[in-house]
Amino acid sequence: MKKTLCLLLALAMMLSLLAGCSDSEEQNPAGNPPSGGNDAANPPDDSGDSSGEPGTDEVQYYNITLSEEPATLNHLINTTVAGGYILVNILEPLVRNEYGNVVPAGCSSYDISEDGLTWTFHLRENYWNDGEQVTAEHYAYTLRMCATPSTGYPYAADMYVIKNFEAVVSGEKDVSELGVKAVDDLTLEISLEYVCPALLNTLSFYPLRQDNYEKWSDRYGSEAETMLCCGPFVLDEWVHNSALRLSKNEKYWDAATVKLQNATYNIVAEEVARYNMLDNGSIDSLSVSDLDYISRFSSREDMSPIPYTSARTVMMVFNNDDSLFKNRNIRLAFSLAFPREESATHIFNGLNQPAWGLLPPPLTENNVNLREASGDPLKTLIAENPDPQAVLVKGLEELGLSTNPADLTFELYMSGTNSRMHTMGEYWQQELQTALGCTVTLRYDDYAIFSDNCGNGDFQVGFLSWGSVADPSYMLNLFASTSSSMPGNHSNPEYDQLARDVQVELDYDKRVEMFLELEKMLVCEDVAICPIVYGGGMTFRYNYVNGVDESAFTSAGLKYVYTAGRE
Repeated sequence: MKKTLCLLLALAMMLSLLAGCSDSEEQNPAGNPPSGGNDAANPPDDSGDSSGEPGTDEVQYYNITLSEEPATLNHLINTTVAGGYILVNILEPLVRNEYGNVVPAGCSSYDISEDGLTWTFHLRENYWNDGEQVTAEHYAYTLRMCATPSTGYPYAADMYVIKNFEAVVSGEKDVSELGVKAVDDLTLEISLEYVCPALLNTLSFYPLRQDNYEKWSDRYGSEAETMLCCGPFVLDEWVHNSALRLSKNEKYWDAATVKLQNATYNIVAEEVARYNMLDNGSIDSLSVSDLDYISRFSSREDMSPIPYTSARTVMMVFNNDDSLFKNRNIRLAFSLAFPREESATHIFNGLNQPAWGLLPPPLTENNVNLREASGDPLKTLIAENPDPQAVLVKGLEELGLSTNPADLTFELYMSGTNSRMHTMGEYWQQELQTALGCTVTLRYDDYAIFSDNCGNGDFQVGFLSWGSVADPSYMLNLFASTSSSMPGNHSNPEYDQLARDVQVELDYDKRVEMFLELEKMLVCEDVAICPIVYGGGMTFRYNYVNGVDESAFTSAGLKYVYTAGRE
């Protein structure tokens, strides 16, 4: 009975969009994504969920922006929100989160075995845009490719609940032994290693056509022509560093619900340029962080301000393998000295809360708000260590280096090249040099290059943000040594074990305690990251736009967005 109850409760926690957890665009207040990258001050702001009403515009189109283009649309390796927001529109996961509720998407229903270890998904009659039917084999192929070691699937650790997934990833077993089976064209069976309270977060994934994937090989996901679509929209055109253009997918199983005929994601790196586009009506919605523009847009009667808090944390990540930052006291000194409250005020214009932990405010467990339950662990750490420079000197002494901070130089690596990224970097450079007495240099790269370099260990301290799905274990699992999605090579066997244990724990009170302990280990004991602020901001949207999902954990995409009264 207890297992059954926990499985039912798990339904309330489900959220998809495994691809898209690193922030890189700016159109949806949802935490997602999924989600390290640049433009953390402007989390995205458009997804959508609503059925249309009489009076909708005859011509339905929607224009929004990305602050950079997706690094890839290959959902087997994508880690950016920019990619995630396109994928959620052109592919159909098994389930979606809409207005905070989990609804069947690629599946119409599913059955759970009595022991909770076998889940059987019954698929809808859906079609790829080339006319071929979406089958259970297409979903099964995705899971097999995720488990294939050569794929390098960044969220593999989240899939270990699937029978033999970990053994396949490690090379101990062949992919044919993975616990997934296409029973027939419309029936997908997934076998598990253990009963998992957050299972549906893991099992929300996109299908993949083997013939198309093998046809394009390494080019898959790099151009519009390589993508077959089975979601609400089709990717018609991808003009690199300019725009991605989508149109309604008439072959989609729920095409009658989709009202937009066209949607364009304009790739615009500079913040002021995006504000001007909103001002002149070139785009329909935008997250705005500049106070002057907030005041300007607030005075307009044709658009509405929409404040939001997203399930996202902006942070600095330390390279634990770096010759300097391998030392805990060096990392601790950096975190102690970081100007969180000042950054929230001066950099993020009071739109974001200072982050004194990892878990963002929207995350809950069995109706317990984890941010409130945890309190502010970093405040306690700072109170216990009031002199960051003394901690730095101790670390330098432990490393056998000069204990004069003036002799020390280290680098902040910023995940973007636009003017806002430069403003943030220069502010933090000045503040840290003043607090620590050392020299801080800056490096800037576009997110795709930044991500590759960080993945290869070519950084000391990197700036990014990450969004969470509705289950807290997802975000905490990013920092397990078995995860390859987060740079920095944090490694703590006790952390790894606790992160595993919480996956199978069915007592929700204990899960809360375990989540809080994991956060404390990460930010206070190991000091693997330096949280800065939690995601949040102000969206301005023209009044003719309807159907946008404002929930913190949404994967609705643009499916329900429509316009009424556009002049």
